[in-house]
Amino acid sequence: MIKNSFMPSIEKKGYAVMAICISLVLFCVSAKKTAHAAVDAEPCPDNAYCSELVKKAEELKLWDERYWHVLMHYQKKRFGHVSVIDDPKFFLSPQGKKNPRAELVATIRSLFLSTEKEDEHTVCRFIARYAWLRKELNIDESKLPISVCEKYSRLLESIQPRSVNLIFPTSHINSPASMFGHTLLTIETANNNKLLSHAINYSAITDDTVGSIFTFKGVFGMYKGYFSILPYYMKIMEYGDFDYRDIWEYELDFTQEEVERLVMHLVELEDVYSHYFFFDENCSFNLLFLLEVARPSLRLTDDFNLWVVPVDTIRKVEAIGLVKKINYRPSETTRIKYMSSALDDKKQIEAKKLALGKLDSSAGVLEKYSREDRIRIIDLASEYIKFLFSRGKISQADYRKRFRAVLGLRSELSNETVEYNYPVPENPLRGHESTRASLWGGFYGSRKYMDLEFRPAYHEFLDSDRGYVESGQIVFGKVSCRYYPEENKFQFQRFDILDVVALAPMTRFFKSFSWKAQTGLVQKYFDDDEHLAYRLDLGAGGSVRPWPGSMIYLLGETSYNMSTHYRDFVDLGFGGTLGMYQKIVSFWKMHFYARDIYNLVEDFNNKLELGAAQQVHFTVNTAMEVTFAAYTHEFRNWEKELRVGLHIFF
Repeated sequence: MIKNSFMPSIEKKGYAVMAICISLVLFCVSAKKTAHAAVDAEPCPDNAYCSELVKKAEELKLWDERYWHVLMHYQKKRFGHVSVIDDPKFFLSPQGKKNPRAELVATIRSLFLSTEKEDEHTVCRFIARYAWLRKELNIDESKLPISVCEKYSRLLESIQPRSVNLIFPTSHINSPASMFGHTLLTIETANNNKLLSHAINYSAITDDTVGSIFTFKGVFGMYKGYFSILPYYMKIMEYGDFDYRDIWEYELDFTQEEVERLVMHLVELEDVYSHYFFFDENCSFNLLFLLEVARPSLRLTDDFNLWVVPVDTIRKVEAIGLVKKINYRPSETTRIKYMSSALDDKKQIEAKKLALGKLDSSAGVLEKYSREDRIRIIDLASEYIKFLFSRGKISQADYRKRFRAVLGLRSELSNETVEYNYPVPENPLRGHESTRASLWGGFYGSRKYMDLEFRPAYHEFLDSDRGYVESGQIVFGKVSCRYYPEENKFQFQRFDILDVVALAPMTRFFKSFSWKAQTGLVQKYFDDDEHLAYRLDLGAGGSVRPWPGSMIYLLGETSYNMSTHYRDFVDLGFGGTLGMYQKIVSFWKMHFYARDIYNLVEDFNNKLELGAAQQVHFTVNTAMEVTFAAYTHEFRNWEKELRVGLHIFF
């Protein structure tokens, strides 16, 4: 009965689905015909040679060529190709963003259009496209109104590009905009001076300064991103001196022809925008198109879809043998930390007093030290003065006064120098991969369970910090599911939208700020069962490094939770976390913590959590973790959880 009663509706649904499919097919065919008709409707200028070239391009189906797709930044989607560039002025056809054929035909036809300004003609404006079409169609340049772009010739002669470097300023844990690091390119010129090379940067244009607004708009593509060109020394000042970020330089193995091809395409991208997406169409992803244009055989953009981590793009570039030389450039803060580490506490205090103008430089107070120590103290003081000025912590007048005094002391030591061999940290490419899959097994009270966990990106505290910034945790999109075998019960366990913890230790020279921001869905235990709740945990405080390899931190916290199982739907608590990290050896780290939150809304009780965890890396991309935690309300009825997990990074 039930089957028969549903049969008519199923049949009706079947007819309806078939009708929809037929309509879609007809629509697609119609749309395709419309698109072709629109292309065909574009008149070729009154020039038989133009028509001949269009016909030849049609016969060769040049719009299907890989290099045309790279030049136009097309990506293959379910219903065809779509360019990631959003600026209409990048396209010569109104359909160019989604129709490679229309854009190619429009480009050929535009070559025969006359213009009063040479710079605005396609031969100049889209010189890389023209160069490729000229070769593929064997274009007779004498039949074009403009055949040579004098402006580009002068540009090429002016900058004389010779080589390309892929630059990686490492992440800055106290800046949401640089959580994953950043990549840019430099073009070295014939003068072989790296500082005077041209830095090619792709970034979002924004005046927003509030981190949460910046993150939200960045995630949802609400900023326009542009390529820009600046002197490289300015980017070094920006990243190395102002943002505390070390810089890695990867020299790429490009030929002269490939370098010039990249420069040609860069001219085409001048003042052209595409929407900036924080996780996928970001700085690193858009740079890959430039590398593909330089060497068309590269297929770099195909391997990145939902998220693009800058260091992963460099790994990809290295894996295909494109990196031929690596150089490390320490930041201002790294230099100060290293220089201070070579002095004992007393000499560090003297250097800081000298930099702060609290030491009478004319009183011979440094005479008691050896000449080498005096040089080190003065050098450290001068670096710290530059740091204070670059951060706006002293005025220009104070900077000049103090720096002049330090230089006076330094001049008394003639031309003697001390060699500073800044240690080179582990290459970021040698660290673990960004994506992680984990299998956990454990007990929650007396209940056994298994967790399957997936983390798209990027790094957690207990992961090996080889190649990563120490004391920073950045997790995006981690999801896990749990199975209780004795109850044969599956449940969605947690989803970390974003989990950032930045512990920047305070030192004699840097009064850094530590903070955390964690948000997502998680199972919480209350009313004698687990319930899915949204959480937003925010914290701020400080941390210190009492001995090498350790970190002690104290964060004041607010905990905001929402669940339909709460009496008032929301729960708000205040408290804090005291914790300690300890790196035993490079592949073994431990974490101990106590977290206490007093809830003000739901039940006015105190929730205490004590925990310990350790992780051991067997190889760069495999590790085992053991965690233990105990939870209680009002110091009664302790619930204990023990679990063991195997991590695979890939």
